[in-house]
Amino acid sequence: MSKFEKLTIITSIVAVLVSLGTPFLTYYWLDPKLQELKHKTPLIVDQYYQPDKNDGIYKLEIQNPGKVPASDIKIMIRVFAYDLPIPPTPNPKVYPDSPTTIQMQDNIATLAVKRVLGPGEKMTVEIPKIKGPRNNVCEVSTYVYSDVGSAIHRDHTSLLTEEQKRRLDSIQ
Repeated sequence: MSKFEKLTIITSIVAVLVSLGTPFLTYYWLDPKLQELKHKTPLIVDQYYQPDKNDGIYKLEIQNPGKVPASDIKIMIRVFAYDLPIPPTPNPKVYPDSPTTIQMQDNIATLAVKRVLGPGEKMTVEIPKIKGPRNNVCEVSTYVYSDVGSAIHRDHTSLLTEEQKRRLDSIQ
């Protein structure tokens, strides 16, 4: 075999390897949708209960730790009112101010935030304690999800000290 024949065979093998490897390289490295999915991180939600003199406020601090903005943020608020067939609709406040819509179905209120949460940004949602017609307190539980998927919830209401729990019980 001459030198040119060996060079031709080596060039052909390299060309075959490049033609087989190119689709994989472009798909995994250069596809913008795949890169976007790779950099999406779930939102982190810290849930607090802040007691005060009259009532209390449930606070949700939602943060986006990812590199891609999170949109289509929905917060499901389940209201438990034991003696009411239809519980009252919660009146949440969103900080920084954002346009929202709330829709109540049975005992679940869905709060849709019409604002994109950019990378590294935080949003606070305050849900005032809901009282029924006989001044009884309704319990609230929340669930947050967005286009990046379900959020990671960290409940800090169970981390209260004994004194804070006594104060919380006296308010309720």
